[in-house]
Amino acid sequence: MNASDTQWQGQTAGGSFGIRAVTFMVKNFGASFVYFFMAFAIPFYVFSKNGGRKAVFGFYRRRMGFGFWKSVRFMWGCYFNFGKVVVDKFAFYGGATKRYGIEMDASALAVQKEIHSNECGSIIVSAHVGNLEALGTLFSQHDKECYCMVYGGEHEEILKKRSEALKANHVHLVPVGEDADYIFEINNALDEGGVILMMADRMTEGSRGVWCSVFGKETSIPAGAFALSVKMDNPIYTAFVMRTGHCKYKVYWDKIDLHDAGDSDKDRIVARAEVFCRRLEDIVRKYPMQWFNFYDFWREG
Repeated sequence: MNASDTQWQGQTAGGSFGIRAVTFMVKNFGASFVYFFMAFAIPFYVFSKNGGRKAVFGFYRRRMGFGFWKSVRFMWGCYFNFGKVVVDKFAFYGGATKRYGIEMDASALAVQKEIHSNECGSIIVSAHVGNLEALGTLFSQHDKECYCMVYGGEHEEILKKRSEALKANHVHLVPVGEDADYIFEINNALDEGGVILMMADRMTEGSRGVWCSVFGKETSIPAGAFALSVKMDNPIYTAFVMRTGHCKYKVYWDKIDLHDAGDSDKDRIVARAEVFCRRLEDIVRKYPMQWFNFYDFWREG
């Protein structure tokens, strides 16, 4: 298996030209127009060097247990859904949020209310499923500030557009890199009652991991969010925003509440990570074409 299939590359594919092209088309012609032309571009991406098709196919075949042709169908569906979500993200960046409907059930609404009413800071942990950028529209309705940890090596143009679009919604991007300044920003945000949003499904070089079983196989996931919740004693929640139809999304909020104050810090970190993995499994089984991991999550040979 190629290195591109076994290690996350850390950047959104497509380059600066592709980013500008999608932005222009969404802004001038609308998301539906781009959906149509995207269908012709996807085959080229699937069979490109960094398309990750072996990893995506392997996930459906080995981890989900699908047959060969069903795995092929779901692999193509995953890429097509990814394309739609990317287009929707650029629509959000362009301010077209009124075209989109975001649904929450009573349970999710109660958790969201709790997060926004907390005087202390909160930690939200999620994964590269669905369209998490849609959360920005929810924070725009409140004064609670959200600080989203993002990979510092991402395309500058992507970071710029995301930052400009989300800042108006009380969402701030905090690039994570070799400079440790982001750690102080996280601590200050929690001290001031803010919200920290972190991803827990992609390991980067040098990051601390915790071993968990995901779809029946052990793998290492980032420990940062879980260790932070234990160290700072702040509440931690899971969040997933899933595409349910054309311009429609549904938000899934849950709290990780284990009442484990008497356990060791290591056991508490592992327990929180395991809860996250179970919820990730549940959401991926419900929306199997919306986990956008185009590399080998389990690093199988």
